Amino acid sequence: MLEYISDIKLFNEICRTLNFREAGERLGYSPAVTTKRIKRLEAVTGRALFMRTTRHVSLTEEGQELLLLSEKMLDLSELISTPSQLDSNPRSLEGRVRISAPHSFARVFLVEAIQKITRDQPLLTVDLILEDGLTKLTKEGVDISFRIGGHDEPNMDSIDIFEDNGLLLASPEYLKEYGTPKSPNELSEHFCLSFMNIREWSLYKGNKKTNVGLRKYLFCNTGDYLTKLAVAGVGITIKSDWSVKSEIATGQLVQILPEYRFGATRMARALTPKRDVEAMRVTYVLDEIIKVIKQSL
Repeated sequence: MLEYISDIKLFNEICRTLNFREAGERLGYSPAVTTKRIKRLEAVTGRALFMRTTRHVSLTEEGQELLLLSEKMLDLSELISTPSQLDSNPRSLEGRVRISAPHSFARVFLVEAIQKITRDQPLLTVDLILEDGLTKLTKEGVDISFRIGGHDEPNMDSIDIFEDNGLLLASPEYLKEYGTPKSPNELSEHFCLSFMNIREWSLYKGNKKTNVGLRKYLFCNTGDYLTKLAVAGVGITIKSDWSVKSEIATGQLVQILPEYRFGATRMARALTPKRDVEAMRVTYVLDEIIKVIKQSL
């Protein structure tokens, strides 16, 4: 079956895009060759893998069964072939690695790492899914998901990368106009910029916890935009220390109540789906990103 690995790669790409032409173009195949290769795979498996109309492509039940097996087959074929290839050609990794991360995390940590990865491994393709909510790893076909805090998830391996610290911040202009809070309770009188629908901030001084109910607030589902609003003088917000280094260094944002931290101690983590065989391309990408992150902290 290994002689049909390229067809299985094409099959997986079609499953992700649900578009024969787009998947073929990504792998360098013409529409005619793409169709021919899928027909060959259907002939070998004895199954119809896709249902196609002029506007829609979907997997058959048999196609869904093959999809569950195909990732393991690709990872196994890579494990068998890659070591000798790397000995003779260190730029030989190929395939696709899908990464999800919050916008700010990607802005701070992933640009340099992905630049290095694509330079050193030109046959690797990196897909980035940037969203500040929680990506469903299995449904989205994600190989690596970077998270800030959160809990362990079933069927996922988790690696702690660094400790995340939440800071209370505002612009000098806002503080000049509305005053600087001297205690957590005074925050309820200020305009607060909060992530998603968080209406209560938990602040810790040592082990002592203080809950602050927000009375005047604005919600946003993108952390980087909360930073922009705070810099513009709209209100007080909470940001991870690593995400606002430049704004603090340039004086655009000022830390308030520095003796308090937001929330319990939490870690920046990398999650990967549990697999019997981990693809070398995924291990390589994760190792390179973590290396860059730790060098930048």
